[in-house]
Amino acid sequence: MKNHLITCLVACMFLAGCTPAQSPPEPVAAPTTGAPSSSVNSAAVSSTPKALSAPAFELEISQLNPLPDGIHTTDDQKGRAEAALAFNGESTRIELPWNINPDVHPQLTVTAWARFTGEVASENQAQLVSHDNGSYDRGMGMDARAGQWGWSAFAGTDQVIGGAPVRQNEWTFLAVSYDQATKTTKLWVGDAEFTAQTSEMGEGHEFLWIGGNPSYGEHFVGDIAHVKIFDKVLTPEELRAVREE
Repeated sequence: MKNHLITCLVACMFLAGCTPAQSPPEPVAAPTTGAPSSSVNSAAVSSTPKALSAPAFELEISQLNPLPDGIHTTDDQKGRAEAALAFNGESTRIELPWNINPDVHPQLTVTAWARFTGEVASENQAQLVSHDNGSYDRGMGMDARAGQWGWSAFAGTDQVIGGAPVRQNEWTFLAVSYDQATKTTKLWVGDAEFTAQTSEMGEGHEFLWIGGNPSYGEHFVGDIAHVKIFDKVLTPEELRAVREE
């Protein structure tokens, strides 16, 4: 009797076209518009930029209290209050115990923002950052000895490089890098670049001035902000990062 029931059940399934039950297919997710495919080569995906190294020296205005006569705080290039220093040029300078000599820092980059508020027609020689003792030591400012008057940098045995136009009352990003091993000095004035490839730097003072030259005066008339000194030659990407801060 049992065998007969099994035979009838199989026959009914055959006649009705039934098939044994199957597991339903796994659901397929619809593609997401704009989402990266899992097959994208990981090497082609941009990684998070490496953080910029902290500067070896950085001007902290809040720690300069009281300020010397002839210097007061002002807005910086982004309009941030009391984030820049204004120099009237009458023997004004900030002296700091920062030793930037090449035996201590064979590689070095100095960055700053500057706004000249004096008379452009005067073409006065002035320094923003300097430890010069008479041999065109590390520093940058305004000079005419590169061929024309403008934003310039000292380059040791190559004397002065630059001469980029100075626009009165306009903020300008400045940077100069030194590599003693390769005898290379590079100056950036905004997007313009000037290079000396045979510049060997001597020893300057073991301190520096912001707003003048410690050996010759050459006081700057205008505003200076965000002076930073890095113990390396910054890459173009790192310079852009500093510039955008």
